[in-house]
Amino acid sequence: MKRLIRVLMLGVVLYPASAFAHSPIEGVGEFYNGLLHPILVYTQLLSLVALGLWLGYQPKKQRATSLVGLALCCTLGLVLTPYVDENAMEVLPLFSATLLGTALMYRLVTPAWLTIIVASGTGLLIGLDSSQPLLYDTALLLSHIGNLLGVVLLVVNIVMLSQAAKKVWQQIAMRIAGSWISACAILSLFLVHVGIT
Repeated sequence: MKRLIRVLMLGVVLYPASAFAHSPIEGVGEFYNGLLHPILVYTQLLSLVALGLWLGYQPKKQRATSLVGLALCCTLGLVLTPYVDENAMEVLPLFSATLLGTALMYRLVTPAWLTIIVASGTGLLIGLDSSQPLLYDTALLLSHIGNLLGVVLLVVNIVMLSQAAKKVWQQIAMRIAGSWISACAILSLFLVHVGIT
């Protein structure tokens, strides 16, 4: 009996099925699909987690302006999604995650103008990578509003977590997280380059 259960489980795991990188969750509605999108798309999640942790290291005055830049440029990216090739945009958050993970690993503190550019650029890349070609009119607007809110809430919460980490072991853990984010992003870029994903 145990052998039969193992064979059935193996069959279920190995059964090929269609996979969609940006597929919605059925039944939750467009707003909530947009809200969850930055968490469910791993390329965006890597980039946003790295950005939030890195912004927590920056001087307090730079954080609010950077978050405004993130929100505005993410909105711009969402508006521009119909005019860009969605397949070409999928890898861009991985470049952002690589750079931000490395900056986090070295605890790089930058001037205000550079922090704002990095946060705004990340927001633009996330927005451009969030196309919803099957949605129109109100459904698309709800999805984009949810997406923007999801991006901002995720980054704000991670910034708060990062700035609260004062102990030495917490600082080390964040630097390790930065190195792992960079490693995951580089590996994903390599896999995309060789055509595995």
